[in-house]
Parts: sequence; C-alpha cells; structure tokens
Amino acid sequence: MGAANYGDGIVLFDGTLTADQNGAWLSSATCGALRRAKELLFVLDVTTAATDVGDILSVKIQNGLPGSSANATASIIPNDIVRFTNVLGNGGAKTYVARVFTSAAVAATAAPSVALAESTVVNGPISDLIRYVADLTESGTADMSFTFSLKAYIKG
Repeated sequence: MGAANYGDGIVLFDGTLTADQNGAWLSSATCGALRRAKELLFVLDVTTAATDVGDILSVKIQNGLPGSSANATASIIPNDIVRFTNVLGNGGAKTYVARVFTSAAVAATAAPSVALAESTVVNGPISDLIRYVADLTESGTADMSFTFSLKAYIKG
C-alpha cells in the first residue's frame, strides 16, 4: 500500500539522471483507473541532488490524449497538470508532493498548457494517459547528478 488512503503507486521514474543525459527525459503510463480517480497524488522524492547550485532538475506531469501515430504514448497531445518546484543541485534530499483533484470544474477560459509556472497544479478531469517530463540544466562543469523517484497514487 502506498500513501495513506491511496492505492498502490504507479512508478514513473526511479533512478539517476546525470550530466551526460542533459536535456528532456520522459516516460508515460496508461491506467484506466486514472480516468475514474477522484484525486491523484504525485510524489517526487529526491534522494541525491548534486552538485552545483546552478544545476537544475525540473519535473512536470502531463496528461493528454493519444496522438495519431501507432505509438500513442509517444505522440501524446500534452497538457501540463503539475510542475514541481525546481530542484537545485546543492539542495540535498527533499520530497515534493502535488495533489490533483480530478472532480474540480475546469474554468471556461482555461486552455491546455505545456508551460506551467513552478509549483503549479491544474485541477480537473484527466484521461488515462499521463507522462512525466524531466529537464536537466547543467550550470557549468559536467558533474551534475540527480537521484529521484516519481510516483503517482490514485484515490478512487
């Protein structure tokens, strides 16, 4: 059992990203229970953040509909629903949590976005396809390394 009152977690990432992997990384998960969820709890658990203050790990969660290609998860039509606070290279171990309430009404003026500001959550209905995007920014010397896990917990 995962987080209190939530079901088992969906592991989106669990490992280390390093300087030679600089740039955007993504992984997706499809789960029919996502559509029926009342809440989603996303937990970004950074166990090691190294080394320079200018090194940055930026993580966001996207929801979307499959695109038109045969590999539907690769051609997702994205919509950001969570963007965590940027993790700094000298920040050490930290845990970040974001809750998405899927039963919340979406404002009529709310348009899908792939450019959420830091520490932002967008509540509202979601599909059964989510993915994470991790962007690494190296400040100078090529010694950056972030070890973290990212999990989604579903509350039905």
